[in-house]
Formats: sequence, C-alpha cells, structure tokens
Amino acid sequence: MQRHRSGVALGGVMLLAVSGACGDGDAGTEGLSPSTTTTEATATTSTTTSSTGVPTATSGIDTDPESPTTGDPFTSTSTPDPASPVCGDGKLDDGEACDDGNADDTDACTSACEHATCGDGLLGPGEQCDDGNAIDDDACSNLCAPASCGDGLVQPGEDCDDGDMDDTDACLSTCKAASCGDGQVRDGAEDCDDANAVDTDACTIACKHAECGDGLVWAGAEACDDGNGADGDGCESDCSVTAAQKLVFVTSQMYTGNLGGLAGGDARCQQLADAAGLPGTYLAWLSDVAASPASRMTHADVPYVLPNGTKVADDWADLTDNSLDAPINVTELGGPAPIGDTICAGGGYATVYTGTSADGTLSWIHDTCENWQSETANAYWGHADAVNQSWTKWCTSGKCSWKSALYCVQQ
Repeated sequence: MQRHRSGVALGGVMLLAVSGACGDGDAGTEGLSPSTTTTEATATTSTTTSSTGVPTATSGIDTDPESPTTGDPFTSTSTPDPASPVCGDGKLDDGEACDDGNADDTDACTSACEHATCGDGLLGPGEQCDDGNAIDDDACSNLCAPASCGDGLVQPGEDCDDGDMDDTDACLSTCKAASCGDGQVRDGAEDCDDANAVDTDACTIACKHAECGDGLVWAGAEACDDGNGADGDGCESDCSVTAAQKLVFVTSQMYTGNLGGLAGGDARCQQLADAAGLPGTYLAWLSDVAASPASRMTHADVPYVLPNGTKVADDWADLTDNSLDAPINVTELGGPAPIGDTICAGGGYATVYTGTSADGTLSWIHDTCENWQSETANAYWGHADAVNQSWTKWCTSGKCSWKSALYCVQQ
C-alpha cells in the first residue's frame, strides 16, 4: 500500500496528515483514519480532498480562549475599558468640583480638584492666612486674615476688641479697656481725661472737672479749697481766702464755776470749736489771780468776728474799749446764746462767766469762783446780748453753782 504524507505549518504548529491511496478502502494501520486531526498547543486540523486528489489541511487558532474567534488567529473583537478619571487632566470629571489642569494650590482650584475655601489649610486667592482650623482667637482668624486689633476678636494681649475705632466707649482703638488717665474721655463716665496725675489743673486725677468745693486747689483759679461751703473758716465758699480775722463765740453749753481752773475753761472752748469744725486755737475769756485775757491772749490787729461773719470789733484795741460793734451772742454752732440759771436782774438772761473787766483785766480777786475751781464762791458774769461794758461785767456776788456759758476767743 502506498501512503502520502503531507505537512502544513500554521503559526509554528506543524500539522501532519497521512492518508492511504485513493480507493484503498483500507482504514490504514497505526489506528489512523483517512481523516485525522492532530493538535499541538490549541489547534484544529481537518483534511479535505482537493480536485487533484491531494488532501488539504485547514485550521483555526484562538489565542484567547475567552475571546470570540473570527477565523483570524491574531485578531480579537473585545472592547477595552475606558480610562479612569484623573484630577489635574484639565477635564471636569464626575466627583471633581473643578479641574484647572495644574498642581497650583494657591489659585481658585486646588490640586485636589476642590474649590479653594477659607479653612482648607491652603493659602488661596484673597486670603492672608489659612491655618485650617476654626479657632477664632489664634494668629489667623476664621476669615483667613491675621489677628489684629479692631477685628472684633479678642486676641492674646488685648483687653477687648469691639471692632470699631471709637475711643469714647469702653474699649479703645488700641484694644485696651478704657480707664481714667488714658487720655481718652469716656462718654457717660468721665468729664475729662488729661492723662496725667496732676490734681491741681483743670482735670483732676478722678477725671472730673476741677471745681470750687472739691477739696483740691485749682492752680490759677482758686486761692484755697477746703471742700466745704462754710465761710469765715479761712477759706470762703467761693474758694477765696478768708480775710484775716479772729473768731469769737459764746458756748452752746453751760457750766458751773468749777471749771478746773483756766486750763479747764480753755479745754471746753477748744472742744466745742473742734466739734463745730472751727479753725484755730481758742482760749476762754476768764481771769484769775494769776492771769487775764489781757495778759494771756493774742492782741490781734485784725477784726474779731462771730461764726456767722458778723464783726464784733476791728481789733484787740476795739474789743477792749468798753464797746462792741455787735454782741457776742452766737454760739460755735451759729445758734443763740443759752439762758443761764442765775437770778441776776431777776433771772432769764444769757449770762456768761467772765471775772473780767471790759479792758480784759481781772475784775476782782474774789469774783473768780476761787480761780474757777469752786461752786461755793462768788463770780462776775457778763451779759451776752450787751454791747457796752456789760457784755463782760454785768452781775456779781452770785453763786458759782449757777450754770452759765463762756466766751471763747481765737488766738
């Protein structure tokens, strides 16, 4: 028997076909049939008989088992997946707020394809800072501006920040709390503010306008200021110095003749003057065997006046000339002289212990209640409503247990 052997090379795969002679009818040996397919790799082979009687092999190769076969072993009909969106490619894809195609984080579109916003931690257009937090009292505010006085936010080092430049409210334009002495006049709280600690100018250290009666002497405007409205106390109610004068009054209190000596009488005068707020030192108009007003008092060359300002005498000489310009019948408190309980002239008069003549000397040695230390001896009284010598020498030989007032004279 004659066999034909034919080989076809397809894509590096050798296909071998063996057939018997035409009309042989023999199935052939080696278990081969007239039509045999041999595969290496992935290949299919079939044989047909050509017009010349020579078997011809045809084949098809699929390099991708999962792709459809077109008959061309090198062509696939599958469609590739579209490319994934890329931030920065200049195209606005799904999920992107913007895409300007650059990596610049300082423009309106960040490199993350998000619109630039205050608080994103990136210094964007119109921002002076961006610290990426929501803290308003640090160096960068939530408006992405550096913290500064006047931004309405209280920062470290600031007492306050009301966001305005008004220096007349409680918070100054320097972000310091308004206070007296800062040089700014606070509405409703200060009259003035000259930013100094001088109390003698037109604006006091309490930020009040200087005025007469405030107890502070306004230089160039006031001669004095004792803080009260009293006249005749050295500083008048208009803050002018009281004209040089000496005060004289009758006591509002009454005593027996046992005063504890001249010193006791003086002490009572001073106590009442101090209590009434009268200035100066006072002595009682009393005489004893050792001293008298003429010997122990100042002989002033200025007027003697009552607490209400009424002049009693022009000076010492006028005071001791047996006649007064006005009676000494006003007390240290400005009231009328009290009525003594003596029986002089029938009683009911404003009597005053004196033991003194109109010239200021001792009236009589036996009329001093034993030097003002006894209630059983005799005395001399004056009449507080009199302007002649009776003002100091009016009634005698009475009892030192009777109560009467004293005259007190400023030294």
